[in-house]
Amino acid sequence: MSVVLRVIVLTIALFVCFAVAGGVVGPQGVASTGGQAAAAGALLAVCFLDTLVLCPRAFTPWLIPFQILRAMLWTGIAIPVIRMMRGRWPETALTIGLLFGVVMNAQLLLPNPYMPEAVRTAHLLETASSNLIFGLFVGWLLLRPRGS
Repeated sequence: MSVVLRVIVLTIALFVCFAVAGGVVGPQGVASTGGQAAAAGALLAVCFLDTLVLCPRAFTPWLIPFQILRAMLWTGIAIPVIRMMRGRWPETALTIGLLFGVVMNAQLLLPNPYMPEAVRTAHLLETASSNLIFGLFVGWLLLRPRGS
């Protein structure tokens, strides 16, 4: 598989991880905060496909180009890690997954005045899990044996 095709696949994979985690984990965490947030979370869970398809184009037209840029940036960050690692591809893929899961979410580990604790914790779970899966996929796609 060519490098360009791999970058395209990774870009799509990041957007899928982002959208699925945001549509599945996010509303449950928002719903746990109670009140109007619970209604918003339930609405997002019911309208999952609308959230994936309509919202990025209607409300945040910059979201898809931003995710494309973000996927290329994090793929570029993974390349030096791959070159430094001496282990087999599963170990390197796990390292990249853990690196992405922790580094991309370190700011959510500490309390802050902008997010209530329940929202921050739900967002941490949402983003850490999607970034971990994306990192594992990056490692697999860039390092997998040629026959698989």
